[in-house]
Amino acid sequence: MGSDLEKWTEIYGPIIHQLPLNKLCLVETHDSGTFRMKSPIVAPWATTQHATIEEQLQGGVRVLDLRLGCDGPQTYLLVHGMWRTVTSLNDALCSGWYPSVTTIAELKMAIGEGLQDASKKTGLWTVGAVIAATPFRKVPQIPQLLAWFLPGQDWTERVNIIQADFVMEIDLVPNAIAQCVLNAMEDHFFKESLNTRLPRLVESFTQRATT
Repeated sequence: MGSDLEKWTEIYGPIIHQLPLNKLCLVETHDSGTFRMKSPIVAPWATTQHATIEEQLQGGVRVLDLRLGCDGPQTYLLVHGMWRTVTSLNDALCSGWYPSVTTIAELKMAIGEGLQDASKKTGLWTVGAVIAATPFRKVPQIPQLLAWFLPGQDWTERVNIIQADFVMEIDLVPNAIAQCVLNAMEDHFFKESLNTRLPRLVESFTQRATT
């Protein structure tokens, strides 16, 4: 994971900074705190991210899914369903956050709320990609997943947050960056400035995609 992903919102800020939040395309880690489960027995099946929260942010993730369970009076741990991690909410909120970068933390005390009708989209809408992995099966490579999230496809009309398991292994962040730039191009306010910046942006993105 390169420094360009770590600082992508800063690099592309001059182009995307005027976009409203629901026009940005952002990657979210599903059950962000499961990189270190408390029980070694359930860890192989309850883990949905191998990267720490700091590594997730360095890899370009800008939305965190923090699910909370009580661990004493006014003390909260990150959990996955009924299974606890060793990471406290306080530790999670102090894990490599950047003062100059806005990151969304989605805090949940309950699980299982379904998506509403995206045709009435007024806020932020999420689609999730659950990827099964166990000690006997590594994170699978799914070409169809990246293909489905190609920039400029119809999914962008219904969703602006991509939530996935094992985000660092499936490399969705470059797709999200490209979609942010496309959204800015479609906004008339940016067209004039993009005409001068676009060739450089396309060259930069192409270099990253081929390395």
